[in-house]
Amino acid sequence: MKAPPMMMVLWRSTSLTMRWTMLTIAVLIWSASAICAMYLHAREVVWIAAIVDGYAGLFAGLTLLAPSLLLAVDARQLRIPRMHNVVLPGMIFYALTLAAIPSILLTLAGGEFAGIFAIQMLGLTAGTALGLLPRSVAAVSGFVPVLVSSFRPYLALPHWASGGLFCVLAGVALFCSVIAVRWRRQLRSVDPYRLSASRALVMQNRSQTMGWHRWGGWGQSRDSALAMQTVPAWMLPKADLNGTGPRDPARSLRVALGGWLLPITWHSMLLRWVSVLVPMAIIASLCARSAGVSILSLLGLIVHGMTFGVWVWLAGYGGAALSLVVAVTLQQRWRKANAELPLLALLPALGHGWPLVRNLLRASLLRVLTIQAVLLALVLAVALIQHVDAWSVGIALLGQVAAAGIALVFALSNFGGVSVPKWSAGLIAALCFGLVGFDNVCMPFFSPSPVLGGSSTVLLASAWMLVILALGWMAWRGWCGVQRRPHPFLPA
Repeated sequence: MKAPPMMMVLWRSTSLTMRWTMLTIAVLIWSASAICAMYLHAREVVWIAAIVDGYAGLFAGLTLLAPSLLLAVDARQLRIPRMHNVVLPGMIFYALTLAAIPSILLTLAGGEFAGIFAIQMLGLTAGTALGLLPRSVAAVSGFVPVLVSSFRPYLALPHWASGGLFCVLAGVALFCSVIAVRWRRQLRSVDPYRLSASRALVMQNRSQTMGWHRWGGWGQSRDSALAMQTVPAWMLPKADLNGTGPRDPARSLRVALGGWLLPITWHSMLLRWVSVLVPMAIIASLCARSAGVSILSLLGLIVHGMTFGVWVWLAGYGGAALSLVVAVTLQQRWRKANAELPLLALLPALGHGWPLVRNLLRASLLRVLTIQAVLLALVLAVALIQHVDAWSVGIALLGQVAAAGIALVFALSNFGGVSVPKWSAGLIAALCFGLVGFDNVCMPFFSPSPVLGGSSTVLLASAWMLVILALGWMAWRGWCGVQRRPHPFLPA
């Protein structure tokens, strides 16, 4: 095996934009973590920096390592000799490299190499496994912080030859086993390109129009017929047409725009909730039975063990994800090169000028902003019950404002015909998800008390303010475009 082909695996399996964007973000996080650990002179800070680097490694594994499966599948299907023997070693080489660089930097700052390297490998293998599992698992992974918060009193720092290190290594071994099983299954599949709900996340979103690891195609229109093949027939949404027409133009616009904005019947909504809640109930009952308690007692213990940081994570992550779904839906509708959009101008009682813009904003933003308001009220209620300090509450509020601003920015930009950079959605998503994770989940990972110092709190608040100011500037550009544009449905 020659080294040059093996080292080219990352360059052949990822796009130029995503590769350099992710590597730049990783280098910035590694540098900032090493500088903080070096100048703050505290062992606890070194472990915090290691956890932050591991969190970045999770996204690196998802966006840089997992797409190697695409190269391996294509090589096997095309019968390219010895290509598969290069892809897997190349992925392992880059995984070890991405884990070794931050580990060496933090070791020079006074940390323990073994524990830090184990944390980095845990993040990289978790991200890679997430990319090889079906996309339904990605939604369930959002509940991982809740489990971490519940079991945090039983976790220990991964010192050399300690129980904490063995637990982290066990997690690495588990994720490596998942990667091996999923990798072999995709390679041995008779038709790995066939659309199905059980395919790997990278295989389901490999095409440019699906927007995987190439943000240049995130706003392009998807083939709805192909997309529906991956969804069971009983889960397909059924539109609720009650109330549509001249009496409620905003509701009519929601039906026309479709996607997540589509109003669905209570039957479809009930089926969706059942498909989510029934597996969760089964898992909860099994856990309660193994613990020897009732389900209500188990839920009470979990809720009681959830810190304010976990609530901030759930509200911030969920709010930003919903806003991105709305943003992508609007971007696909307004950038689609056909004559469907101008026909929406013929809807009855739609109006023109400000009434038209108001109906558009109601159709696209009312639902997501209502959910954002509920999440914000939930975070404030938890902060009041747990007597959280003002700084933490302020940072949580900034995160929710930024999450709501994502949908507003892309709505105004599309309505006003203002060009939005193709990489902006990926950058905004990375910033919001990263800052939400850094707020109160990653940093107090191994400590029962908050570890955010005054300077770190100010830095987090400043970072959120910069994101909000950038979103505000983009929203202002979109609003100016709305005022200049003769009609939102006609070409600019």
